[in-house]
Amino acid sequence: MRLTKLFTTPSLRRSITGSTILFIAVSSIMIGCISYYMAKLAIENSMGNTALSIVNSVVSIIDPEQFNNLQTKEDMQTNYYKDLQHRLNGVRNEIGLKYLYTMKVTEDGHYIYAVDGSNMTDSDFSSLGDEETDINNHYLKAFQGTANFGFISDKWGNSISAFVPIKNQSGTVVGILGADFNGDMMVNWLNRLKLFISVIVLLLLGAAFIAAYFVAKRITQPIKNLTEIADKLADGQVDVTMASDSLDEIGQLMTAFSKIVSNIQAQAHLAENLADRNLSVGIQIKSDKDVLNISLNKMLDNFSSIITEISNMSRHLAEQSDVLSTSSMSISHGAAEQASSIEKLNATLDVVSKQTLSNAQKSAEASNLTNIVKDDINAGNAKMQEMLKSMEEINNASRSIQDIIKTIDNIAFQTNILSLNASIEAARAGVAGKGFSVVAEEVGHLAKKSAEAARSTTNIIERSVRSVEAGMKTAQEAANVIGQIDIKIDEASNISNQITEISQVQAASIQQILAGLSQIAGIVEANVASTEESSATSVDLADHAARLKDVVTTFKIAE
Repeated sequence: MRLTKLFTTPSLRRSITGSTILFIAVSSIMIGCISYYMAKLAIENSMGNTALSIVNSVVSIIDPEQFNNLQTKEDMQTNYYKDLQHRLNGVRNEIGLKYLYTMKVTEDGHYIYAVDGSNMTDSDFSSLGDEETDINNHYLKAFQGTANFGFISDKWGNSISAFVPIKNQSGTVVGILGADFNGDMMVNWLNRLKLFISVIVLLLLGAAFIAAYFVAKRITQPIKNLTEIADKLADGQVDVTMASDSLDEIGQLMTAFSKIVSNIQAQAHLAENLADRNLSVGIQIKSDKDVLNISLNKMLDNFSSIITEISNMSRHLAEQSDVLSTSSMSISHGAAEQASSIEKLNATLDVVSKQTLSNAQKSAEASNLTNIVKDDINAGNAKMQEMLKSMEEINNASRSIQDIIKTIDNIAFQTNILSLNASIEAARAGVAGKGFSVVAEEVGHLAKKSAEAARSTTNIIERSVRSVEAGMKTAQEAANVIGQIDIKIDEASNISNQITEISQVQAASIQQILAGLSQIAGIVEANVASTEESSATSVDLADHAARLKDVVTTFKIAE
């Protein structure tokens, strides 16, 4: 099953095993073929040279002239033929040749046997004049005058044959002498050699397959382990372990990969602490070129600085909110006292008005009543001065509140800028900065609400300041009127006959004063409402500051 999987699944192990087996198979086959052909060539050369030396020595017993006279079968009865055949047969039997024979070419170009060294009683004996039709290159080379040898497989069987030309005194080839060693033994030996080489090749292939399989397994198993760990890391699973006891290149690769895994685990631990709002941790920098870990440490330092600054600003904002709330409460109490004073002054002026109306009927009592009115007017003028002073204090307090609101607005603007910077840094951090991005967004919302509350308070206080300034102007006019009344009363004490007319004028003036006092009362009530709104706004601002402080305190910052 495992072998089937090995050869059906594309893998590095399959490539290594297949390449190794293919290389060894090709090498073994080439070595086997070379060995076979070298052995065959060595045997051919050895036996061929032996046969060639035999025919070279035997050719000397042949008389070229008498050999050339052998033409027909009748010549087989000549003494020369019989003697030569006998001698050739003796050499053949003595040496153990398969065949020892002579051949010649007829005038019409036929190749015929001359003297055959075989036994005449043998079935394969060739008589003088028997034609040979199966002529190969070895025959032709010999007839051309070149001695040669080689392996021949023909109708006579397998043989290693040697041929030498038979030349007369003029050098003309009159025939050839051939000697055949039995080639069956060589063929059988070569077949056994071929079988032996095939067995050796198969054994080498089997050994190569086993060796290649285990070598490939040793190489690919660590790579497979690395692949499984890499897949787990790709899926976000960092709690992986790996070890290698090898000191070769694969072991060095696994050691280097183990360092990568350790670095990723440290970065994941850092991300978990960031998700838990713990900014007091850090990560070890491996080298000067460790850009990621250096950037992570810088990001932690930047976050810690931002959180510290936001914490300080939220504390300062809470303190300023408390101051604003206290000031608003003070203004509210002062405005209430002003309303009470105006109510009293209004009642007093009402009495003066009634006295002035009755003054026309009681001219006899004008002098005494005039002195009383003068005293009341002086008291009213004093009250009016006190009211002017209180309104001036309200105006100054309102301007102070404006400065405080501007400070709060600036703080809210800076907080919003810090929130935007934090959001940008969180976006750069990617997934690791998502948790802080939510905090930065909440801080930005609180800053916007603080800025809106500050602007709303500023508008209310500006309207209050304008109303107070208008009230001060009206009160000043009222003071001037009271001064005029005082002058008129002085004149009335000297000119009693004009009391009725002056009383009427006084009544009309007092009505105007009452109308002015009603306006002042409305302004004071508006001031009271404005201070109450300012106080509520300051309370809301203090609540936002407390919430911002609570959010910031959830982060753990390194000391």
